[in-house]
Amino acid sequence: MTPDRIDQLLIDSISDYSIAMLDTQGRVLRWNTGAEQLKGYTREEMLGKHYARIFTPEDRAAGAPERALEAARRSGHYVTEGWRVRKDGRRIRVIASMDQVLMDGELVGFTKVACDVSFRQSEVETLAELGRRLGAAVSQMRRPVTVFDASERLLLANDAFCQTFSLSEWALWPGMHVRDLLGELGRQLNHADDPDWVERIYRAHRELIAAARAQGDTIERAIDLGAGRRIARTVLPDGSWISMYEGVAEQKRMEAHMEYMLRHDVLTGLPNRLAHAERLEREMSRAQEQGTGLAVIIIDIDRFQEINDLHGHSVGDRLLTVYAERLAGGDGEARGAARIGADEFAVTCRYAGEEALQCELDRLREIFARPIRMLEMELAPRVSIGLACAPEHGATPDQLFNNAELAMRRAKEPGAPLLCRFDPQMDEASRARRALARDLREAIRRGQIDLAFQVQACVQSGVAVGFEALARWTHPVLGRIPPGDFVALAEGTGEIDRLGELVLRRACCQAALWPGRQRVAVNLSPLQFASGRLPALVSEVLRDSGLPAARLELEITESALIEERRAAIAQMEAISRMGITFVLDDFGKGFSSFGTLRSFVFGKLKIDRSFIAGVGESAPARAVLRAMVALGHSLGLNVLAEGVETESELAVIRAEGCDEMQGYLIGRPVLPGAPGAPDNIS
Repeated sequence: MTPDRIDQLLIDSISDYSIAMLDTQGRVLRWNTGAEQLKGYTREEMLGKHYARIFTPEDRAAGAPERALEAARRSGHYVTEGWRVRKDGRRIRVIASMDQVLMDGELVGFTKVACDVSFRQSEVETLAELGRRLGAAVSQMRRPVTVFDASERLLLANDAFCQTFSLSEWALWPGMHVRDLLGELGRQLNHADDPDWVERIYRAHRELIAAARAQGDTIERAIDLGAGRRIARTVLPDGSWISMYEGVAEQKRMEAHMEYMLRHDVLTGLPNRLAHAERLEREMSRAQEQGTGLAVIIIDIDRFQEINDLHGHSVGDRLLTVYAERLAGGDGEARGAARIGADEFAVTCRYAGEEALQCELDRLREIFARPIRMLEMELAPRVSIGLACAPEHGATPDQLFNNAELAMRRAKEPGAPLLCRFDPQMDEASRARRALARDLREAIRRGQIDLAFQVQACVQSGVAVGFEALARWTHPVLGRIPPGDFVALAEGTGEIDRLGELVLRRACCQAALWPGRQRVAVNLSPLQFASGRLPALVSEVLRDSGLPAARLELEITESALIEERRAAIAQMEAISRMGITFVLDDFGKGFSSFGTLRSFVFGKLKIDRSFIAGVGESAPARAVLRAMVALGHSLGLNVLAEGVETESELAVIRAEGCDEMQGYLIGRPVLPGAPGAPDNIS
């Protein structure tokens, strides 16, 4: 079914079926009344969100949403039955179909139709009910529709069809042949004086049926009826078909609407990334012709996800719409404001001189500096702004845009100004980063990542109870690359799953050979939860290495739990059931909250080193440490102090009841075989 037809169905607010339109990544673009009623989420709550949120945690953890998208992408049509979760937590059984949406032969998204079969008595009864509902839904549609079987006999004509063509009830009957129906239409459209009209339309119809049967596929084509009317006909491979009758003016309106939706953001109404790219190309040509400057300015809202998590998505959406209104400011088209990402805007403007450009930059600073008041609070998040100007910063639209993005990323770095102009050194740094990413990818493929192990000991006895596995990479030219640098690089380039698997396998295989029974702790990146296959990977690694599950600890920071919270919970619970302990790393740093400790399966919390340094000389620092330890113990968790480097720090953590410790005082990270390595400790 084409996008304009789906859009019409959604506009008509069909409530019998849950109907959604998704983009190619599975994010919701449309959400009809039936979807609201079945799933419990409103349009505003679902637009822009991934459709996976309605799946059960188990299915998300198993990757079911991604498999459905891939099946529909591969075959064009996919039908499944399973459990889904409403907003209120109630589970419902649905049958769902997913179909490709193509434009000029290119995949632009999917339509997803579902119905509730939770209370069905039998498959036959359900299918019959679906048929009745479909008939009722078609009858209620405001658009004229007829349905014919493979014998060219009328099955259904809705009320809108009769009203549009002024046909009385006796003029139509079930089993009516298509020729007879065309004869009625010919009279209503004033073709009675054209004896060949029925035959011409019928021949065109037969050609469609023959083509559909020959190709074994659905064919969609419009047939002109004259008098400002045409049939949009969908012919199935068995020769049956559905016809939608439309006026040419109506079709043009729908085409204009679809064209608008293709190039505009649903939430804010601003042009989207596609429209911005087209405008940038036009503006660059005009700037060259007129000898003016051209600026591309990209604005990113820092830590926007935290606003959604702390205050709700409705607050985040309101923030975006207010910024969009300010950017447009009655002159949005002239300036070329656009929303190009979840938390990114872009502005393209021609300017006559540096003073004019500075005025525009000042305007943007003021737009994002002015607080937005809502829900009895004021929000004014920091933004990062990148600027690139033609012709000095780019000779093509792509170069100019990419360089503005580089400048924006530089503005996001710690200590950087709010607005950064592009500098050629940024491009050099970007090229160097891409080269380093290629080298890292090759190093992971060849297994050229080393592991060092840092001892973790009992505070009271000093006995080694475990070791943390720490990844190390020595570049053949640049030498040792700091772990924070190459892990962040792996996260940014999509290599983190492969790097994480390599580290996990190496650590477990090494630990299985240790003469002692110490535990091994392995860090997980938040992005490793995204694929949903973490439980299966951990189970496979334990089986292959022979390491008992009780000897493996997985360390995560709270950032892993901010996005896709339910998916993370489901995976953590599945892994915990294997007997593996989760450790909350860097506790107290950044976004840590008591709610996290209560909501997730943890066996240990690791107090960040910033709370340990100098604790022996600071009474307030000691009081904070005491509160953290008490909190952990009250929840039944072991508490590990990280970064212990002096005897005075050791004395304090022992006195305050920390269970375990880690730091340079008792051992630095060492490679296997070195003095102090776990394979040398019995």
